[in-house]
Amino acid sequence: YDADKILDVFSFDAKELSDFAKKATKDKRISIESSQKFIDTFTSVPGSVNADFTVPSDRNSLNAFPIIKLPGDRYYLNSTFNLSESIYNLPWIWMLHDKKYKTTAESNRGINVETLAHGLLQRSFGDNVYHSVKVKRGSTILTDIDGLAVIGNKAIIFQEKSKWLTDLSKSGDEASLHSDFQKAIQDAYDQGLVSRQAILNQDGIVFELPDGSAINPGEAIDEAYIVCVTASVYPAQMIQSMQYLKKQDDDPVPITISLLDLDIITYYLQDPYDFLYYIQQRVLLNDKIHAESEIALLGYHLRYRLYINPDEADKMYLDSSYGQLIDADIMYRAGYADEPKEKDKLRMQLDNDLYRQIISELKTIDEPRITDVILFLSGLMNL
Repeated sequence: YDADKILDVFSFDAKELSDFAKKATKDKRISIESSQKFIDTFTSVPGSVNADFTVPSDRNSLNAFPIIKLPGDRYYLNSTFNLSESIYNLPWIWMLHDKKYKTTAESNRGINVETLAHGLLQRSFGDNVYHSVKVKRGSTILTDIDGLAVIGNKAIIFQEKSKWLTDLSKSGDEASLHSDFQKAIQDAYDQGLVSRQAILNQDGIVFELPDGSAINPGEAIDEAYIVCVTASVYPAQMIQSMQYLKKQDDDPVPITISLLDLDIITYYLQDPYDFLYYIQQRVLLNDKIHAESEIALLGYHLRYRLYINPDEADKMYLDSSYGQLIDADIMYRAGYADEPKEKDKLRMQLDNDLYRQIISELKTIDEPRITDVILFLSGLMNL
């Protein structure tokens, strides 16, 4: 065999990338030169990187620069996921290197997280989701909420943080893990608790928006769920939440997700009641249904609904295959993969036309407590 020809199958050059990008985006303006600049931005040259790399937990330059340069202006990419992650993270790192701009960059990153989260939540809640909300009674400001969705007499509080995992945490440093968890999740949860107390079963409060306008919730909100959103993927955040989260026994359980999780959840659950029901079930079954990722839980929910039959099991642990159902479905919908086989299709098997018709008619009733009826009927679908 000709080793060079075999290597060509797994490598590419700037022209091949340009041709592929033109075909994928239907944008003929993507030149070989611009493709080469893109490659150079994310390329590691063997022999010039990772000189201090000694153990697996050390910083690996390939995580930030995943394209490997080969002889003859050819390049190799082991994982497109690593490249996507690098594209997402590197601009932020570059801005932090500018000492004069660092403070502004950190402030803008927080604003950006709130803006992105709000845009995603509008998929599911439309005009019934608000960001940068001040909860007021009279002229007194009770608390601030990053994001607030109101569905009848229920609310979901979104507290968003731009903190990400440091290199020390990724290497398993216990003290650093605790510190990062405090800043990324615990602080968001503590703020969520204050916000929940301020709006739960409280009469006479209003939600003041950034433009100065005010929203009157009308009827008292009798339940408010807390969702903590991190700017980037926070590995093992579900497991760490079980281990590190400080809360009283009667405090509510938070849902901890990343912006990428939120993107996928709002992609599939674009009805506000579907979103609310999912969050409700996540909270109710937090200590009964476990998984390594939020996407595995969502995949199971989309396939079977998030429910556990007490006659069959006390607890469930979901493997990653349920998350893979979403991976395959999204790639198919984006046009990058074939349609999944019938047995692997992602669909809510327990839904039916009559159920959807009843729910649709209930939504037309102008009564906040109709949310309780819809959640009750959603639960009946599990039986």
